[in-house]
Amino acid sequence: MEGFCAYLLSVICGATVYGIVTHLFELKGTLGASIKLVAGLFLAFTVICPAVRWSSSSLNFSGILTGDGSYAVEQGKTMTQQALSDIIKSRCEAYILDKAAGMDLSLTVEVGVSADEMPVPKTVRISGNISPYKKSKLKSILVNDLGIEEEDQTWT
Repeated sequence: MEGFCAYLLSVICGATVYGIVTHLFELKGTLGASIKLVAGLFLAFTVICPAVRWSSSSLNFSGILTGDGSYAVEQGKTMTQQALSDIIKSRCEAYILDKAAGMDLSLTVEVGVSADEMPVPKTVRISGNISPYKKSKLKSILVNDLGIEEEDQTWT
């Protein structure tokens, strides 16, 4: 970063010298044009020469960019994971409620999903009045269709 500050300072000094010289020698004709040309070349040399000498290590922003990029990627993964979990949770809940409605049941359902890279339904909490026969039928649907084992099913 100090290399950039030194470069900026040299450009400012070069521009100041250019302004002073062109202001002091406000001559018309060939001599005035020659002085402006030399002052312009001096300014161009001041701007271009240090930039040509810089190596890639003097302006190393890769650490900053890599860190910000890694953070952005992690944030994106987290957001994607959360969105995917929410979608799977809501679709599983809708599926269970649809099966319950087919059995003339009015239930409250809450599905919990795993924290894996590809979330799957892991637990379920079901509330409502349900006969033992319909409960048994719904339990087997949860195991066979959604892969939620009986020990991960909570009935209230």
